[in-house]
Amino acid sequence: MTINSTIPASIRRPGAYHEFKFLASGQQLVALPQRVVIVAEMSLTGAATPELPVQVFDEDDADTKGGKGSLAALLCKTALAQAKIGGVGSPEIWMCPSIAPVGGAAAAQTLTVTVATAEAGTIVLRIAGRVVNVGVSAGDAQNTIATAIKNKLDEMKATLPVTGAVAANVVTATNVTKGVNGNDVVFELLSKPNGVTVALAASVVGAGTAPIANPIAALYDRRYHAIALANHTVGDAAAILAERVSAWSFTQKNYRFFFIGERGSLGTAQTLQASYNDFGVLIINCEGSPSMPGELAVCAAVAEFSREKPNANLDNERLALVPPSGALAFTNAEVESALSGGVTPLTPDGVYVKIERLVTTQITFNSAPFEPLRDIAYPRTAAYMAEQIDIGYLTGFRQEVLDDDPEGDIRARVRDMVIEKHRAAQKASIIRDVDSFLDQIQVEIASSPAGRLIVSDPFRVAGPLHQGAFVHSMYL
Repeated sequence: MTINSTIPASIRRPGAYHEFKFLASGQQLVALPQRVVIVAEMSLTGAATPELPVQVFDEDDADTKGGKGSLAALLCKTALAQAKIGGVGSPEIWMCPSIAPVGGAAAAQTLTVTVATAEAGTIVLRIAGRVVNVGVSAGDAQNTIATAIKNKLDEMKATLPVTGAVAANVVTATNVTKGVNGNDVVFELLSKPNGVTVALAASVVGAGTAPIANPIAALYDRRYHAIALANHTVGDAAAILAERVSAWSFTQKNYRFFFIGERGSLGTAQTLQASYNDFGVLIINCEGSPSMPGELAVCAAVAEFSREKPNANLDNERLALVPPSGALAFTNAEVESALSGGVTPLTPDGVYVKIERLVTTQITFNSAPFEPLRDIAYPRTAAYMAEQIDIGYLTGFRQEVLDDDPEGDIRARVRDMVIEKHRAAQKASIIRDVDSFLDQIQVEIASSPAGRLIVSDPFRVAGPLHQGAFVHSMYL
């Protein structure tokens, strides 16, 4: 054994000399960069390459790469907003823009202004959850007011998913991107001055579904932890499930979760869930929220992956979304129905909404009810531990030779690496009961193919605490 010292040999004065080396003992957990990628439609003005991932750094960057008002740009901005209110940091935000559906149509809404005698005040509209204030002067004509609405839409081009055009007293707000996702843009008249009427009507129904197969297939250049989708159709289920299975395969090792938003009824969300029943897919449901479905998906994904700790507890986590009216807020019975049915329900929390409990769509396993996979903490922790072991193996056992292992030295070192990773994860409160599984951690040399070790690696997740059941006894 050679002991390395940096004390110069030129020092000859008698005495004891000391130097210090601070070393980490055993295997440590490696920080894993968290990435959320948004798959949504870009506009023709976006600078990004369609169907290829690109990182987004701020709101201006989102507009440049996705195009102002596009779903891709707006959902990236929502992701950045969620990271800010979360207060625990942010994952990397990526965009993988999809192209417009072939033969698709952009949804459009008309706003028809009529006037008796206009009083001074403000028209307050809400479009996709964004508040639009339009000033009205006393005596303004209806065409003047319509033009003012159109000008305000132009002014908010970077914020709204629509662009405006005006003809006489009729404003037409057309979605920046084509497809059925435009039908989810909610228009509301919140208030207006006396003597002014603004009638809202859908003039064009959005048609066509943005293709997601190519954007998702492009996400193998690096590890993306969450894919948040603008789409929320049953028709995408087969492609998403195929990608989830492929990504989690032993050859790909690209463990990822798909987030899908639904602002329709709980029944609609449960129909979506029935198409999946998979631990890698989450349906985020908030009936009647003015926010767009893609924003529901994005906020939940960013909230989850703002935390590197895979078993983080997101109960009651606040999301940067517009709440529904009280009449549409989920009742306690609906929340329970959602959770038992593999749907993540969102409920009002002041000016925002909150996650009741983040659950995956997997409610059965081999046709039998299976509770653990319903909680994202369990599959996410499994993926996290696999990554940690993968890093430990690749860094500690490069170019080893099994022929040099007559006494089982390499097998013992592999086993020690696994145990040390487990102990580090237990210290971080990610897994528990490590000692009870030590005898089950075994390493064997496979008979075929040559050069393979087979490692048994059992562990128990330290699951999130979701409930406290208190029994109160009051004595009189």
